[in-house]
Order: sequence, then structure tokens, then C-alpha cells
Amino acid sequence: MSSRTSNKALGCILFVIRKFVIRRVEFIFCFLPLLLISCGERERSVEENVFYVCSMDPQVMEKQPGMCPICKMPLSKIILTKEDLQGTSIKLNETQIKLANIKTDTVRPQIINEEKTFTGIIAVDENKIQQASARVAGRVEHLYVKNTGEKIETGQVLYDLYSEELISAEKEFLLSLKNKSAFGDNAAGYENMINAAKNKLILWGMSDKQIEQLKSDGEVKTSVPVFSTISGVVTNISVREGEYVDEGKIILEVADLSSLWVEGQLYPDDIQNLKEQTEVEITIPSVSDEKIPGKISFVNPELNTGSKINLIRIELANSKMIYQPGMMAYIMININKKKTLAVPANAVIRGEKSSLVWRQNPDGKFDFSMVTLGIQNKDYTEITSGIKAGNVVVTSGTYLLNSEFIFKKGTDPLTNKNKNMNVNMDMKMDKNMKMK
Repeated sequence: MSSRTSNKALGCILFVIRKFVIRRVEFIFCFLPLLLISCGERERSVEENVFYVCSMDPQVMEKQPGMCPICKMPLSKIILTKEDLQGTSIKLNETQIKLANIKTDTVRPQIINEEKTFTGIIAVDENKIQQASARVAGRVEHLYVKNTGEKIETGQVLYDLYSEELISAEKEFLLSLKNKSAFGDNAAGYENMINAAKNKLILWGMSDKQIEQLKSDGEVKTSVPVFSTISGVVTNISVREGEYVDEGKIILEVADLSSLWVEGQLYPDDIQNLKEQTEVEITIPSVSDEKIPGKISFVNPELNTGSKINLIRIELANSKMIYQPGMMAYIMININKKKTLAVPANAVIRGEKSSLVWRQNPDGKFDFSMVTLGIQNKDYTEITSGIKAGNVVVTSGTYLLNSEFIFKKGTDPLTNKNKNMNVNMDMKMDKNMKMK
């Protein structure tokens, strides 16, 4: 009896223990997901301000460690505070400003003009082209100038000519001299014949020195050297040795390269504001970056029928012979000159759809302003809205400031990349701070 009673009591105790354990297990399994979620939220709240960025490409910002997709360098971990994430200004100390080579300038009205650049080609000044032609028909026995590009001088022998007409004129001249000697004082009429024969020799290309030599020798020259009466650089040779030439046949062309043309081709829209005597600047990159001032000397009144382009021409002095026909040139033309609010060109950071400048505030902090651009050249850019006269803008180190802003704020001012992420981060950080 006592044994049966003790077994019953033991069973009751075990039943109670089992019920207690089952309820505790059910309680743990019910609240375990909530505990895990709470821990996960706490873990995420700690890491929301952690980013992984690339030191070479600051626009790359990731939430996980890894490699930069652009330069393939390992991403660096940074922790941004709420102060870093809020606001649009950043502050640099004196050492950072010096290392970044940050320089500033005050915004003020500037005389600015739009600068357009066109390509051109250096060409021979056609007004300085001369031709050496045959003065009498004959055969070219020997040609002394055989290559284009050679430089010739006045008085230099060009070719030897065999001409039956010239031989006959030489004989006539010698016969007139002989008859005058034979008749003495009674041969006054022969003087006119001598002068006529001499003038014919000069007209057909013989020099005074050659005629005096003919008179001295008393012998006819069958092959007569022809001397140049012009000087310059040979641009074209029209005959070869042994070739027969008629009177007036062009032997060669010579150009004076001390003055050249720069010819530019423009479309009709570009030429509307141009006229003769418009001032331009010329740069010849194969020689130097020097800007050569000039004026438009000719604007073609007709369009090229094939390409629908127009031709302008600028005269280029070349006394030192450093420029050559065929060289490429850049023609820079200034139009729309006016006085307006402008900043140095280096102060503007341009994006695909927007532009900005960095300003330095009186408290020493830097912030950016989105601006609208007007006309621009290589030195200055017109600002039509976004800043005003008297503002201090950064002219050197702008891209370093932009990179520093991306590092600290987690967003690119030009594209507003990661802006929504940062707003959500601020909201979560505020929520976590309140919960704490």
C-alpha cells in the first residue's frame, strides 16, 4: 500500500516538472526570433555609418568590403558621423588647404568673349608666286634645277638652251659689228642695226654680260645658259632635260615663302559674325604653342558646292622661314565680346547635366553652389545664375574639395548619388538615438 502511494506521488512530481519544462521551452522558442531581430537591428544600427570607399575613385562607395570596380584597388573603411552626413559645407585646416593647393578669387565682372577654334592649313601666298618661262623656242640641253623645294637666287643659271632662232640672232649681232668695223666712220647706219640685234638678244633671254662675252669672243654659242631673274623656292618644274619648249612655255614656278596664307574652312553658321579685318589668333602646334595675332584678309563670298563650306584667309609673316606650306594650324576667333559676371575656367566643375563652383564662406568653411553657365573660353566662364559679385570662389583644388565632400557626406554634389541612402541613414540614426 505504501509502495503504491509513493509511486503515485512520484508520478505527480514528474508530471509537474514536465509541464514546467515544456512551458519554458515554448516561451524560449516564441521570443527567440524577437531577440534575434533585436540583435540584428542593434548590429545594423552600429554599422549604418560604415562605408567602404576607394582612395583613387571617390565616387565609389560600397556597404561591403571588396575591390574597386574601376581601379581594382582594395576599398578602405571609413566611419561617418552624423555631423559629416548633414549639411553641405566642409571645413579644412590650414595644413590641408596648403597640401591641396587651394586658391581663391573674388567674383567680379569681366570682359569676356566666346572663343571658337577652327582648323586651317598653311598655304603658299599665290600673290607671291612667279614663273620662269622660255623666251624663245628651243631644246633644253641641261637642267640645273631638278627638284622642287630648292631655293634659287636671281642670277643663278637655270638651264642651257639650244635655239636656232637665238643662234641666228647671235650671227646677226656679230655681222652688224663686223660691217661697222669694215666701213668705219661711213657706217653710222650700222649702229642702229647693232642696237636692234642686241635688243633682240636681250629680249630672248641673254644678259648684258653674255652679250659682251659674245662680242669679245666673236663666236656663236650654240648652247646658251639661261639665268634666273627671280628668287624663291621652287614649287613646280614643268620640263625635263632634252624636252623641246615653245616660246612662253613655263619652265618652273617659284614662290616667295617669306609671306604665307593660313586658310580655314568654316560652315555658314560660323562665318556669320566674321568679316575682313576681323582679328584672330593662330597657333601652329608642330612649331610651338605661341599665339600669332593676325587679321582675316579674305572671306570667300561663295560656298564650296561640294562640301558647303566657306573659306577664310589670314596672311602669315614668315621672315625666319620656320613655317612651311602644308602645316596644320588652329585659328581662334573671338566673338560676342561683352562685360559680364565671370569666374576663372578652372573654378567650374562640369557634370553631364549640371555645373558647380566651390565657395569659401567668411567662417572659413567651403560649400558648393550649382551654377548656370553662359559663354566661355579657355580663361573665363560666364555665370548667369548661382553666385553673385563679391563671392569668393575656389580656383585651384576644386576637384580635391569635391572628393573630400564625397568622402565626408557620402554623396556626389553633381549627381546626388546616395542621397536617399543618406536620408534614410539619418532617420535610422535618429531613431536609434531615441531608443537609447
